[in-house]
Amino acid sequence: MIHDLPNESELLTSIAEAAGATEEAVKAVLADAGVPLTRPLPAQRSLVIHHL
Repeated sequence: MIHDLPNESELLTSIAEAAGATEEAVKAVLADAGVPLTRPLPAQRSLVIHHL
């Protein structure tokens, strides 16, 4: 599932095309807004077995 997500470069390109702006301008706006384009770490999950 994580392989279906676009990488940072693909996101910047897509956003820039949709906004009609340069990738550098998009980077600056996202940085000013505090929006990272990096993937978040996977959620930590555990399984607790009470009965066998």
